[in-house]
Amino acid sequence: MLSLLFSGRPAVSLDHALDDLPLSAARDAALRGDWEPARTVLSEAAGDWERRAHRCEVLGTVGADHPQWLAAWAAAEPESPDAAVVLARAGVATAWNARGSGWARNTSAAAFDRFHRILADAESAVVRATTLAADDPSPWIWYLWLTIGRGDGRPVFERRWKELLTRDPHNYLGHEARFQFSCRKWSGDHERMYDFCRTAAASAPPGSPLALLPLQAHFEFELIEADRGGEQGAARVAALWDSAEVRADIDTAKQRWLGAGPPEHALAMKSRSVLARALTRAGRFAEAAEQFAAIGPYVSEYPWYYDNGGPRHAFLAARRKARRGR
Repeated sequence: MLSLLFSGRPAVSLDHALDDLPLSAARDAALRGDWEPARTVLSEAAGDWERRAHRCEVLGTVGADHPQWLAAWAAAEPESPDAAVVLARAGVATAWNARGSGWARNTSAAAFDRFHRILADAESAVVRATTLAADDPSPWIWYLWLTIGRGDGRPVFERRWKELLTRDPHNYLGHEARFQFSCRKWSGDHERMYDFCRTAAASAPPGSPLALLPLQAHFEFELIEADRGGEQGAARVAALWDSAEVRADIDTAKQRWLGAGPPEHALAMKSRSVLARALTRAGRFAEAAEQFAAIGPYVSEYPWYYDNGGPRHAFLAARRKARRGR
């Protein structure tokens, strides 16, 4: 880790590949027009569904903005399951890029129109990916996000959710999609969100990042209540991190996730950011500092983009606070 800090890499990187250096190399090669390293890293991740989904997500997101290399891969290997899954992710990412990340009330009718048109086109790519990569849960993750975006309703979401669970019952990125579906800003409410997150965390195996879902639910609660404004919303946000319930959630999440030993799953750095932010919010600065030290330069944008000033500013401010102890 120290060698990375002194080898020309930035002290804080918001690279979506995180600490997956083969993935970042394959992504960079794709941007130069060489798609074969992308095929290689996906092949190497076969059976490790979280790593494979993360790699497909990063490559597909890049393919949404720079489609030439992905089109060349699909043309060279038209029946490739790997290319199909990345194409599906690229299609869904393109649609969400068109919509933007703002609240619905701040999204223009034109942006929504583009969003839904692109999602309709992306669905055929997602369906094809579920056929060519029949055992892979990854395209079902993209299908869940497509379902949320189109507002297809709970029965449709539940059918696709079951398809995901059949392939990988503890799939983290899939559970994140279900978590968002359960939030008040989409089709749920606080009670439904917390029930889902706590049930998923309790049923996950030791060391699973699903253990941290209740902390992510607290971030969402904080976001929604702050957006409400007024004295009531402000009071709920102020009281959140001092509550005995939240303190217990943090303790339980730490034990379930870290009790199995140092995490080595693909999105461990993202999970460390989740835990670091929760610990900092709760004033547990010494524990937070341990997570910041383990993160090093590999900073996930989530959950830091929930804060004002952007993820880099939020991460650095929280890290300073943890190091100072106040």
